[in-house]
Amino acid sequence: MIRSILRKGVFNLSIIKSLPKYDDDEVRVFHPICESALNRALVNLGLEDDYEVKHHETVGSLEADFVLIRRTTGKYVLFIEVKRKPAAVSSTRYRIQAQSYVQEARSAVELPYYAITNLEVLDVFKYDNSRPSVTQQIIEPSPVRVGNFSDDPAKFFENLVGAFVKTIRIVINDQGSYKELTGSFIPMLEDNKSNRVRWHQSLVVAGYEYIRGVLNANNRRVPWRTALTYKNRPSKLIDNIKSINFNSLTLPPVPVSKDNEIWNTVMLQDIAELGQKTMSGDELAELIHSIAIAGREHEGLVPTDLELANILAILSRHELNRDLLKGEIICDPAAGSGNLLSSSKSGFQNIKPKQLWANDNEPLFPELLSIRLGLMFPTVVSPNNSPKVTEKDIIELDKDEFRDVRVVLMNPPYVSGVKDPITKKKVAARIFDINGEMSNTYVGQVGIEAPFLELVTSLVENETVISVVFPKQYLTTKGREASAFRQFLLNEFGLTTIFMYPREGIFQDVIKDTVVIIGCKNIEQKQVKVITSEIPLANIDLTKLKQGLNKLNTDSSLTSLTYGVNVRKMSTSNLEENINEGWRNLTVLGENVEKWIHDTVALNSAKLSTIHDLKRGRIGNAGASDLLFINTNNRFWYTVQDYVPVEWLYPALRTVKEIDSIFVNSSTTEVRFFAPPEESFQSGTKEYDILETILDIYIDVQSKVLANTKQRKKVKTKEELRNIINRERKKITNEYTILVPRNIRRFARIFITTEKSYVSTNVIEVTGGSIEEKWITTSWLQSIFSQLQFEGMAKDQEGTRKLEEGSIGDLLIPEIKNVSKDAMSELIKHTKNREEFLDLCNPQLFDVDKIWSEIISPSETEEALSGTLSLLEERVAERFPEYSQNVKD
Repeated sequence: MIRSILRKGVFNLSIIKSLPKYDDDEVRVFHPICESALNRALVNLGLEDDYEVKHHETVGSLEADFVLIRRTTGKYVLFIEVKRKPAAVSSTRYRIQAQSYVQEARSAVELPYYAITNLEVLDVFKYDNSRPSVTQQIIEPSPVRVGNFSDDPAKFFENLVGAFVKTIRIVINDQGSYKELTGSFIPMLEDNKSNRVRWHQSLVVAGYEYIRGVLNANNRRVPWRTALTYKNRPSKLIDNIKSINFNSLTLPPVPVSKDNEIWNTVMLQDIAELGQKTMSGDELAELIHSIAIAGREHEGLVPTDLELANILAILSRHELNRDLLKGEIICDPAAGSGNLLSSSKSGFQNIKPKQLWANDNEPLFPELLSIRLGLMFPTVVSPNNSPKVTEKDIIELDKDEFRDVRVVLMNPPYVSGVKDPITKKKVAARIFDINGEMSNTYVGQVGIEAPFLELVTSLVENETVISVVFPKQYLTTKGREASAFRQFLLNEFGLTTIFMYPREGIFQDVIKDTVVIIGCKNIEQKQVKVITSEIPLANIDLTKLKQGLNKLNTDSSLTSLTYGVNVRKMSTSNLEENINEGWRNLTVLGENVEKWIHDTVALNSAKLSTIHDLKRGRIGNAGASDLLFINTNNRFWYTVQDYVPVEWLYPALRTVKEIDSIFVNSSTTEVRFFAPPEESFQSGTKEYDILETILDIYIDVQSKVLANTKQRKKVKTKEELRNIINRERKKITNEYTILVPRNIRRFARIFITTEKSYVSTNVIEVTGGSIEEKWITTSWLQSIFSQLQFEGMAKDQEGTRKLEEGSIGDLLIPEIKNVSKDAMSELIKHTKNREEFLDLCNPQLFDVDKIWSEIISPSETEEALSGTLSLLEERVAERFPEYSQNVKD
């Protein structure tokens, strides 16, 4: 039926009577236009019987917006990712997202093409693992300029169909040719990353041509000739740039005329054409940024997601509750690629070029920031009206520089305080210089982001709106670092708003979950708005979100801002009361879990730490782990196994996923720990000689392995290895020790040792009490009642549940005196007979759950079970929404 309709060319033309706005819902508005255009393209090519367009196709663990499939083979030939804004088409992050569909589909791919479009602009790529960067995989004629959303809808739609016709023809004939730009400009920049002078000179010439292309496309008439015209007089090229004012490009040194690589004709022609097609600074800025940060993502150089950046600007405008006045500024003191400032128009539509200030101390960023921010305003940017770009360390900035700043948009670098204590100390010292008081957030092992935000807060004027992307764990976890930060938020920061959102598509390179926090410096608040998105950010209708925020100003009882985005208000006094325990009740679900604990478990219960002793597993931090867990290194084990006496080997738990039984013993784990007896360390004994032989073999194997790698790691000496073994062998774990994993994802693993074993630091050991008490505790830890508590107290880390010793110790367990003898016998019996772990993603009731329910809620047993199960399901789905049946753990 569908194909017959397509052949007749019958389409739902109503969807193109008007074109999208950038704020529209991506799925409901952009997707139908894209799908119709793709199908029309197939009809125009006469290929509707051979190929099929599918919407929201599941590809492995991912979901592609659209795919083109050959009907006869059922294999993919093209993946298409749809975004809302042209800047998103240029985004390296989103390009990698589109590329990941090809990688995920693997053998189901017939032709490795993928594309990304916002309908106005289309980029097409061909995957090739010998070209590691997505930018190197872009093919001609990308970028394809379809038109503007201000165009006539019918004409725009026909242009879109034409663009897809050309793309599909290239794809099915496998005629994709890589852009010349990727073959010259990118290698040139990559070679110059460590040469700041030549990096700058390269970008002056290339930036000039790109700017010229953008200005021409936007009908900005300037008397600029091609860059090559000025090769022998580069100062004139600089003068041209100064006439509009891209300041970072006009700084010395001037490009060298004899440097033919930076004056390459073909490259400059391609760059000018790129600017002409994209009509903004986003494409070149993203390209430069991706090269600059390659291999350095661990330093915190991860760009802010563009959808999140749009919402940050909208929420900031709502908080300020007015447009910027003349002379007022929006600043990003850690601007990176400029995503936050380039998205500021989403909230501040009337902003002028000179009202933007970007600062970043990364030496490879000033040029891209000048280009990107200046070209946000291609028709009006001028020497007297242009963005400000500075290249200062945050500790070098003065309060006077922030006098006119009214809004701060920021995504500070997330770097462990342990990894960078020197920078953290300098930031804390600068806070003292400004305030005359010690930093409030410079506590323990806090990450650099906390004192960084405190310093920015110290620099700005009172009542300045500060909107920042921040790790969620600072709001929810216990610990003195997090407590101190929460106190700072309620005091100096003037916390007004918390925005929480799904992790889907956001900072996939960053382990920490993030939230947006907004404050108004030193303004005391009685309530804090908690805004929660239940849907991916790309699916939020931004126009309706703005309307909802406007209504919130007059209707404080409002609970929904737009579809999928809810709001509630919490008193600051409530948050103050929970400074030390953590704000786990920010969401309705979190509040319900807390209420459940209070109503269902708290009565007649005690903390686990008051009943048992807790300590972290002890094996794993001494080094030489492949010697200690001796049979985990196959090359070494196959060589040495005949020399190792069997009585020197003990069962071991190295990683929690290696054991699929609740019991840890020689039968349930194949991993063995190497624990020679005391005689092995006494010279002249037979055991000493055996250990000598084993160590000789280990050192020989290690030396050969390192010789074939680029690692400069030094092989430990025999004496060092002997000391490690002698020290670690004494850390044996006794029978009937309960083991609670510190980090799990899907399966609620709880172990108990039934032989003496060695366990890694990946678990917390629970000891003390009688054997009977340990079995009872194990049964409780396995139950849905404990697992819901664990879910409530844990850190979310990239979908995993991370627990620390202190949190586990706070788990509530019913007092054993309230458990009857018969119930105890039943609990022990079912625990000993249990063969599988609770699947947190598909939780089912076990016998121990029913017995415990009768103990803690004898009058409402079924209600307790169903209520707990429902909350557990919701909480796990919130933590790990992307789980699938194929994910083992």
